[in-house]
Amino acid sequence: MKNKQLGFSLFEMLIVIFIFGVLGALTTQIIMLSLRSSAKSESLVKVREDLNSTLAVMEREVRGASSVTCDPDTGVVNYINAQGHPGSFACTSQAQPADTFFVASASARITGSDVVITDCNFTCNTSSSGGPPSVSIELVGHNNNKSGVEVASMSVSTQIYLRNY
Repeated sequence: MKNKQLGFSLFEMLIVIFIFGVLGALTTQIIMLSLRSSAKSESLVKVREDLNSTLAVMEREVRGASSVTCDPDTGVVNYINAQGHPGSFACTSQAQPADTFFVASASARITGSDVVITDCNFTCNTSSSGGPPSVSIELVGHNNNKSGVEVASMSVSTQIYLRNY
């Protein structure tokens, strides 16, 4: 009779160990998903801040410009600033990663080095009704130093109307 009770106790013990193992695995998965989600959120914030900063620089320069032209073939915005000096913004391609860009002003990089632009579009609009010309800017980028589910892609766009034309 003691052998049966001992065998039954081992079986119960195996079931308890199995249940604790499953609970441990579930807890580990929940913690890992939480950490990944946190890392992706942090990455998304950094990308958003960088793209918004890039747009702010471009908006400040273009809004005060006296004239602006866009070259759709090269993706360059040329403008004459408030002091009468020429300036430009361009989506400049990078070697690594392939098919990515960064935004440059007079060949100086505006976007941060940890953000790559995957799509960049500048469009100049002239008003036929005599209103101010405008420039539409669309940027899509993601964090360069993240991989897998932690990669955060962000899209920003704006339309800037010139004050001085």
